[in-house]
Amino acid sequence: MTRNPWLRLSLSTLALVALTGALALSGCKKHEEAPPPEPAAAPAPATTATPTTDVAPPPLPNGVSTADADLQKQVKDKITADTRLAAATGIEVDAQNGTITLWGTAPSDDAKKAAEEVAKGVSGVKEVKNQIVVEAKPQQ
Repeated sequence: MTRNPWLRLSLSTLALVALTGALALSGCKKHEEAPPPEPAAAPAPATTATPTTDVAPPPLPNGVSTADADLQKQVKDKITADTRLAAATGIEVDAQNGTITLWGTAPSDDAKKAAEEVAKGVSGVKEVKNQIVVEAKPQQ
């Protein structure tokens, strides 16, 4: 018995088309009816209490406690207020578990030391890591 190559090709093509159709249909989702709506809740009884206008503060970044955020702000405020550091606008402060990390740039070694001194003087600071880099002065 001779086999017809066109018949084999036709059967292969038919099988491929059937498989493709089956896969396409299997991805279709049957139409599901939505559940009936919930009955409307009864209105809340009127109260005589005054509504509050307090707004919750924004969430803190992961790993930052409220105590650390407060400590960081206190140190930054003290550094900003110190007259010895008026020109040191590049100093940044981080706080973690009472440890203060100073980083950024300062115009002089004296400013770097003053920032550390100020940070150590803030209540609640356990340790100060001074990573401030003194800006290089241009040579003349």
